[in-house]
Amino acid sequence: MFWLPKAWFPYYVEWVLSFPRAPLGSVSIVSWQMACSVVIMLISDTVTSILGLILGARMQQQKREQPMGAQTAGGEKTQSGKTKKDS
Repeated sequence: MFWLPKAWFPYYVEWVLSFPRAPLGSVSIVSWQMACSVVIMLISDTVTSILGLILGARMQQQKREQPMGAQTAGGEKTQSGKTKKDS
């Protein structure tokens, strides 16, 4: 728990931050915990998004670098629905 500077925030902000049992003008542990959990969640989402973008771009780059012969070899299905090895 820590104290807010006096007269920096309106009464209702001080009341909400001190809710449920901290003295008026202080930040309760509940408010502090919610603020910390939101920051942790935002950081987690940011890191996950950045890693997804990096790995997705890397996968697309690897697909582009495959030679044309490697894409049709190995039993891929043709337009008729049969594999090239079967026909």
